Amino acid sequence: MAQNISTTQYEHVITYADGHKRVARLFFSREGNLCEFNKRSRKYGHYFDSTGVVNIEPLNKEQDLLKKTRSFIKKVIATLEKSGLWSNFLHDFKIVAQLDDERLGKFLHAEWDESQAIAQELGLYHRQCGVDCLKWTVQKGIKSINYDAWRRTNLMPMFANAIETKGEFSMRWHKGYDNSVECRFDAKNNIMRAWYSEEYKGCGNGHYYYAIDATHAIFGEDD
Repeated sequence: MAQNISTTQYEHVITYADGHKRVARLFFSREGNLCEFNKRSRKYGHYFDSTGVVNIEPLNKEQDLLKKTRSFIKKVIATLEKSGLWSNFLHDFKIVAQLDDERLGKFLHAEWDESQAIAQELGLYHRQCGVDCLKWTVQKGIKSINYDAWRRTNLMPMFANAIETKGEFSMRWHKGYDNSVECRFDAKNNIMRAWYSEEYKGCGNGHYYYAIDATHAIFGEDD
């Protein structure tokens, strides 16, 4: 088994003989045995099972971020093209998708002033493709809207129809959070917009998303 186990980094990519991979947090015990931290634990672990393992490499977090970003952007582009929502975001995502790794990494890590300059250089409508921080949005991934069973069956199709026909629609419900969806057509800018929010009960603060179709959303900001 080829190994390249870093003693200064916990997270490693484990490759198995059947081709599948996973990330594991590894460490050496005082006796020198290779161990893996238990899930959600930073203190306790168990002996690492090397059955079927063909390679262990330290996780390259930057490459992992770039890979996640490209996969995320590809899925968002496909969803927006199908739903017709957020043509301005779609414009920006298509440009960012074409960046090489060096420029994409620079864009993801740029501070406010630098990201403003990069956006202008690339011809983006928005500094971070519409969201508050693209890197953080990528890490959160595409979110399924938290419908209850009745609204998924009876009202979600109405939301989907409003998106398709560029109409107006809004609804609220409680399921863990005070949830809401809304859409409306911006005739001035020719943009169909839709939102999803999860607010703490009776608070008016929470997590705010951009709906990319009637059932999925991407993270915008916390308030």
